Amino acid sequence: MELEKILRKGRNVRNALIGVGLSTAILLGAGGCGTLNAWDLVGYAADSASKDKNRSSGQRESAEQLEQIAKEQARRQHERDIAERSRDETKQEVNVYVENQQREQAPELKTYVFACNYFKDLNNDNLMTYPDEFIGIKNKFRNYERILLVAYDEKSRRGQVAKGILFNPLGVAISGDEFTYQTDGSVLYKSVSPTWLAQMGGYGNYKYVYYLNGKYVDSTEFEIVKE
Repeated sequence: MELEKILRKGRNVRNALIGVGLSTAILLGAGGCGTLNAWDLVGYAADSASKDKNRSSGQRESAEQLEQIAKEQARRQHERDIAERSRDETKQEVNVYVENQQREQAPELKTYVFACNYFKDLNNDNLMTYPDEFIGIKNKFRNYERILLVAYDEKSRRGQVAKGILFNPLGVAISGDEFTYQTDGSVLYKSVSPTWLAQMGGYGNYKYVYYLNGKYVDSTEFEIVKE
């Protein structure tokens, strides 16, 4: 009875000893012929149970270690993600700040439509520079003065279509010049003579209107008066 209790206890712990006969066969096969006593069976069962217990304990420890490693890796990756997002946000804020500063400091590009007497390349650079090289900018001309009508655009309008329309004092269009800008220099101009203006409208207020790609941009008015 005592032997059966011991063997039953060994089977419960190890869950591998199928019976006394199997255990005996294993021992006899390992040690040859001989007699098997109760203490041999008890020792074998206890040793097997101890090995299984140690193996299970080691597996649990390995699993716990792997879990801790995985958690640590996840924590570090989370910290890296946060740092990366922070760097991206800071970089974006810096870029926005720099763009705003550049926008505030950069002069606003404008379009000027005006009438003057003539253009003169003062520095011989083959460029039209507003306003220094446009001589006699004003809005009142005597009937003997030559007149240059100008649409001066500081922005590059390369490839865009510009048009200037001149209206006489009666509001009738007497001239409409269209031009496609071929370079970055965007200047549309037209020279008119006093004689021609006398024929097309005489004395009074004229209006020159500047269009870009069919859309109104700006205009100027000037007056022709008697000498």
